[in-house]
Amino acid sequence: MALSLKVSGVKCNANCEYCYQKKLRNKGKVRELDVDSVIDQVEREKDTFNSPPFLHGGEPLTIPKYKLDRILKYLYNEFDRTSIQTHGYLINDEHIEMFKKYNTSVGVSLDGKGEMNSLRGVAGKPGSEVTEQVMYNVKKLKDNDINVSILAVLHKKNALPEQREDLKDWILELDEIGINSGRLNLAVSQGQAEHVVLTEEEAVDIWGDLFDFTIKENSGMNWKPFRDIIDNLLGTKQGTCVFNDCMYYHADTESVILPDGTRANCLKTSMEHGHVYPRMEEMTGVSNDEKKYGGVRYKILNQIPYENGGCKGCKYWNNCLGGCPAAAIEGDWRNRNKYCKAYYKLFEKGEELLRGVFPRVTLSCDEEANLRSIKASSMEVNSLERLNKNKKKCGSTYKDSSREKKQCEIKKSPRGGKNEHIDGNIRHLDSDA
Repeated sequence: MALSLKVSGVKCNANCEYCYQKKLRNKGKVRELDVDSVIDQVEREKDTFNSPPFLHGGEPLTIPKYKLDRILKYLYNEFDRTSIQTHGYLINDEHIEMFKKYNTSVGVSLDGKGEMNSLRGVAGKPGSEVTEQVMYNVKKLKDNDINVSILAVLHKKNALPEQREDLKDWILELDEIGINSGRLNLAVSQGQAEHVVLTEEEAVDIWGDLFDFTIKENSGMNWKPFRDIIDNLLGTKQGTCVFNDCMYYHADTESVILPDGTRANCLKTSMEHGHVYPRMEEMTGVSNDEKKYGGVRYKILNQIPYENGGCKGCKYWNNCLGGCPAAAIEGDWRNRNKYCKAYYKLFEKGEELLRGVFPRVTLSCDEEANLRSIKASSMEVNSLERLNKNKKKCGSTYKDSSREKKQCEIKKSPRGGKNEHIDGNIRHLDSDA
């Protein structure tokens, strides 16, 4: 569970065309920041989540610096580190000193250079003009030894075939200045930006290409969701929250605290109707499978045929769980994710890569792994540990006789575990803002 502090609410001086908070922002409801109330609520909840809270918005750097300092100071004293997600345009020397003082990891939202970033207008300027200032700020952060990660959203301005080489060149440019990690999300719309989102076929193409580029062609890169796919198949970790069994009205992988200290659900659930849903309390007196609102999705989705919006028979059901319900087909959280084919392609490519390196590896998608009771959200079975145990018994993981296979059969011992929702050193980079 992660805790997102929306310290600016949905207030933002940017106007990203695809922002999932757009309908909320257009309604004009403003919640003023009450630092005491936010800190008090974190105090009440700090033992219920397993990664430090992160600052998010809107744009968190729009709040007064003295309030930002106070919140970061509190979090640093509690957790020894802090993190923030920002569009990066407002960063100045005072912010940088604050980030150094409070061990702050900075996630910067940026879709590329020039026209690739044209959908992220800030302060009345088009995104294509904003890029130069943001890149300058990013380099300055790195010059001050601040950990920086990039959140880029893929859409029709940066992810089509004619833009592909420019996008890759930008990723390589980031690598040269020491930024080799971040997240490359697909733009998602529930009516607010249909003209810029990719088709499912376009999403399959761009993600498949970028998987090869960041995982196979350029070693040392740590871009998500591609790295998530590898870890997920190996069973070493669940990956991002989109592979979690998200209880739609109690989305504990991104629980929200609003500026007035009010508890709220993940704001992606407000994307279609522009309504902030409260974070429903956990239910008592019911079975664990039914404990939270929305859990029915994970009881029935794998029984519904693909043509009816379900995941029945999918090889990667335990790895994916149908994807983020806020981006479900027709906006209905009970359906699978609308970009199912793109995720499936990534799992296929990840599986092919791993089997090429470890011909006899048992992956978490395999029948023989006996992981039917282990979902992505509780995944702890480690294929590399299995290989090591296999090697100790047999001297090699690649011997292939039937006798040796029998001797080296991996014991089946599913284990449950907690989900720690961390993307590298930045918490929850899979937002679209």
